[in-house]
Amino acid sequence: MADFHSQDAIREAEVSDTTPLIPSQSARPYNSSNNNNHNTFIEEDEDPTAVYARVLSEHLPWHKRPSGLWLFPLIALAAINGGMLMSTVGQFRTTLLCRDYLRQHPPSDTTTTVATGFATFLMQPAPECRSPEIQAYTAKTLAVIDVLGAIAATLSIGYYAAMSDKHGRIKILILASFNSLFMLSALFIMGTWWDLVGVPFLAFATLVHGLMGGMNLGSTIALAYTADCTDPKRRSLMFSWLHAGLFIGLAIG
Repeated sequence: MADFHSQDAIREAEVSDTTPLIPSQSARPYNSSNNNNHNTFIEEDEDPTAVYARVLSEHLPWHKRPSGLWLFPLIALAAINGGMLMSTVGQFRTTLLCRDYLRQHPPSDTTTTVATGFATFLMQPAPECRSPEIQAYTAKTLAVIDVLGAIAATLSIGYYAAMSDKHGRIKILILASFNSLFMLSALFIMGTWWDLVGVPFLAFATLVHGLMGGMNLGSTIALAYTADCTDPKRRSLMFSWLHAGLFIGLAIG
């Protein structure tokens, strides 16, 4: 009887509130739907992303396999486009604001006017645009508008990242592409009908661009997509490839 009670005491000492009801195993098989005879064993402490990447590599052909390398040429082309437009768009907005200032404060000692329509893309700003008053007006206006757009992008990009967790990365990447097309369309409207739309439309377009994730939405979702389908051991290497495509494209642009 004493031995029986001592064995019960030992069992109670070995069992605690955190002891699992079912003993854990070091590995459990994953049955593939494509091949019933093939089992992929999953270690208990293995990263789920590593398991997902291994299953994809074992059961999908290379042209159907998700990979961050698919994004490399897209990021490079987008960076080339952005590099070509970066300085041009800055000069374009400066010229438009100079036109707006000259319309509100017409110069008394010159008959020079700033070109309208598409000629704004092709002509340099008028000499009056180099005056300190116009440069101060341009800098302050662009600073306020860009800060509003940056705040909107900061508040919205987290929401779109969470939406990509629920609805997939590809849909949000498509949204980022539409965001870029929207901004290009806004530049077209401003270049054609600036005297009608003016500074309010520039602020509106920048704010909407920010609310749609801003210019960094595409790169953020691209990195998330790459992290989803890349083994953690190769994730840093894949991120390096994507950033290489980004900066090579910017240098070419």
